[in-house]
Amino acid sequence: MSVVFTPLLTAAVAPAAWRLLQGVPAEVALGASGSLQGAPPCLATLEKVGKGHAAAWRLADFRTVETGMQARLALDRNPAEPCCKLMFVGGRSGQREKLGHMLLACDEDGSALRGMRIREDLRGRGLSKLLLAVWLRLCLEAGLTPRTRTINKPLLSLSLAAFGFAPTNQRGMLVRVSAAKRARDCVRSTSAHAPGRTAYIRTAFEAPDAATLRAAVDRQLRHGNLELGVPPAALRRALTLRGGCGACTPKRRGRRRPLPC
Repeated sequence: MSVVFTPLLTAAVAPAAWRLLQGVPAEVALGASGSLQGAPPCLATLEKVGKGHAAAWRLADFRTVETGMQARLALDRNPAEPCCKLMFVGGRSGQREKLGHMLLACDEDGSALRGMRIREDLRGRGLSKLLLAVWLRLCLEAGLTPRTRTINKPLLSLSLAAFGFAPTNQRGMLVRVSAAKRARDCVRSTSAHAPGRTAYIRTAFEAPDAATLRAAVDRQLRHGNLELGVPPAALRRALTLRGGCGACTPKRRGRRRPLPC
């Protein structure tokens, strides 16, 4: 009896899109094992928290009399568009707990919101506006234009509208949002007699002018203090995932070779 061995086919893992911003071919960013290695040089001067897939970099701290919250940047492996995650953890040092996160597209001149997720037991407390305010303040301090990709969540649309965001090119679908707490009951079709607020979905949003935006952010953050953990220039590099160190250092004694700018 003869045995036929069929080789297993392995699919190539597409590199994260942010690696293509570093000015080197994709294959240079791969280690000898073919796995993705290293972090972008734009994060080299930031305080790193955690290791491996749990690695994040501290950007800012927001404190009130009662509690505190920290904003951290984490890398996203989206192969189609350079993205990062803005993670929010609450509590004091040593007792951090995840509150939620945003997925941000890293444009050259701006930061684009793709979506936001808040821990289920914390929803309905106005936390989305607070997290948006922190993101918007980071954009203002870094000199970046905040914008969004297509937004399909009515409640997120309402939160954006509170800061003066408007549908790009006046496009989008207008829906009514009820006061129901169950997700499947939140959206109601538009009707002259339907109760609740209206929100635009299936559209991207653009920010108002800088003065209007800054005033709206200040109102939302008035009960606390937001302290940046990095200079504005470093913050800009982090949110765009561009720039950083100088030329590569040669590879020695098996150490990883840093990605060039």
